[in-house]
Amino acid sequence: MMILIRYFDWFGTNEALEKEKEAWIKASKEMDGIKSIKLVTSYQARYHYAWMIETDSYDNLQELNSRARKYNARDKNVLTHTIVEIFDEL
Repeated sequence: MMILIRYFDWFGTNEALEKEKEAWIKASKEMDGIKSIKLVTSYQARYHYAWMIETDSYDNLQELNSRARKYNARDKNVLTHTIVEIFDEL
């Protein structure tokens, strides 16, 4: 089991963020390897938001990203970059 944290900064509207959130949640429900997914924010982190994803493998994150893009295309002026941190159970 892995925990993936996908940090990102968001420069769009709240409505656009909600659409992005819905796309990721919808895509995650189509996949067997995603155990849970949550959009969170931190008051101490450098980034605006983060997806916390519990999954069987890193490959599932790649697939999830591809599926989410089918529902909501990425605007590179709004979602400029992401950073992924990987935690693997010992």
